[in-house]
Amino acid sequence: MKIATFPLLILLATCLVLSPAGCESYHLARPHEGAVDLLPLEAYPRIVVEHGLHKLLVFGDPVVDVASDMRPMKVTVPVRIKSYRAGANLQYQYVFVDEHGRSVSESGWRFERLPPRWRRDLTAAALDTDAVDFRLEVRRSR
Repeated sequence: MKIATFPLLILLATCLVLSPAGCESYHLARPHEGAVDLLPLEAYPRIVVEHGLHKLLVFGDPVVDVASDMRPMKVTVPVRIKSYRAGANLQYQYVFVDEHGRSVSESGWRFERLPPRWRRDLTAAALDTDAVDFRLEVRRSR
């Protein structure tokens, strides 16, 4: 009887040593499902700002030069600070997307100094003629 339980004890000891939580059941080791994004792609805003900047900045209507076979899309968005007292140092980048919403190019982060109440144009062009839409991302300078 003692010889028959010896392999079972070795199996149990191996399980406890190899697994930090002991012998976990299968249902605890399964991967988790990803959450579904309830915000549809077409409802995502074109201009996205870092938390806190939405109270400080105002944006004008974008001026878009649509892409052709020979030149890529170019976008200019006017921006200014509402405050009379202080300016701000910002970084911005454009993300250009194709007709399916996939990113085809990014402008890279650019620096812009905004004096109080002065308007500046944030401009960039896509690197690919497949771009049909854009998203402007603005954050505080780092």
